[in-house]
Amino acid sequence: MIYDLQKASLLKRFSAFLLDFILICIVAVGFAALISRIAKFDVKYQQFDAYMVKYGEEYGVDIKNVIPDDASQEYKDNYNKANEALAKDKDAMRLYSILINLAFLMISIGLLLSFLIFEFVLPIILKNGRTLGKKIFQIGVMQINGVKINTFALFARALLGKYAVETMVPILILGLIILGRGTVVVVIVLFAILIMQIVLIIATKTNSLIHDVLSSTVVVDMTTQLIFNSKEEMIQYKEQVHLAEVEKAEYK
Repeated sequence: MIYDLQKASLLKRFSAFLLDFILICIVAVGFAALISRIAKFDVKYQQFDAYMVKYGEEYGVDIKNVIPDDASQEYKDNYNKANEALAKDKDAMRLYSILINLAFLMISIGLLLSFLIFEFVLPIILKNGRTLGKKIFQIGVMQINGVKINTFALFARALLGKYAVETMVPILILGLIILGRGTVVVVIVLFAILIMQIVLIIATKTNSLIHDVLSSTVVVDMTTQLIFNSKEEMIQYKEQVHLAEVEKAEYK
């Protein structure tokens, strides 16, 4: 084992990320489905669907789907009138708002619980910040000073960095764009996060991403990296190595 920094290769990091990402998404979907059932999302959606059918039939159009390319001008006018009527229905809009909020709640809580399991609880069990993907590809996480990652740093890495900044902020921005509420500012924020990730992984000595910068951690190759249990142990080890090198030099 070597106490100097033994960075994990980008290929191993990406492979581990891909495996963890798939597992997180699968479990997140399961949690979201459970929340949907508890909150009766399907029932509320059927109620809103009935409003769309009502106004669609009233104006002789199908507002649940986009306007056909070959639609007449009369159809387009009626389509717009049906949507305007739907938008003026306070009960329908209140139900629509509930559905949007529930959808975001399902996504955010589902991902939060999944991240807690795969990026916080499992790394504590597997030690050295290793997720299932990292364990399979023999890489791990330590603090930049060579000491094993502590619970606080792991929490910051998983929940503040990976979940909040790198996952939920982009999802929220994309949601606003899809709903037609995205402004130039939110689009700039989305691109800023992407550019920051690229710059960090290229420019930093440790090839870090945002979550590593926030938690002062680095991904290392577990087959060659020596990780210390404490800062004191690390200092003591380096002193011993230094003394051994001095004695060897004097002997020569």
